[in-house]
Amino acid sequence: MFRTRTSAPTVNLLDLRPSRALRWETGEGGRVTLLVPRFRGTFGRRWVQPVLHRPDMRVRLDELGSFVWSSCDGTATVGAIGEAMIRRFGHDPDDAYRRLGMFVRTLARDKFLLLEGSGASAPEPASTDTNDA
Repeated sequence: MFRTRTSAPTVNLLDLRPSRALRWETGEGGRVTLLVPRFRGTFGRRWVQPVLHRPDMRVRLDELGSFVWSSCDGTATVGAIGEAMIRRFGHDPDDAYRRLGMFVRTLARDKFLLLEGSGASAPEPASTDTNDA
């Protein structure tokens, strides 16, 4: 009747290796522009996208975002990217890791990045279901 709450395995975001899942362009000063498809569904891609002038939306990243995106090659961990970010931009470590964590989680949630390593594809919250339907 009642099910005990099972917790998802704890995954440390700093141990995961992000890899890019989108096309992108590098512009002036090394700034990255992400090319996000307007449609992800079959109908939109097949029937609507061909008649559009620009089939992709453009997301322009600032200097910090461009640095992080360029570092997400699937080999470096989020922790290593954070250390490199602190060395290059001189941020407070607590603030840098907080911002990096929010940025990486947002990109992973929107499927712009894939998170690999430690036996899990992405950190997700534990289920809150406590009973069977």
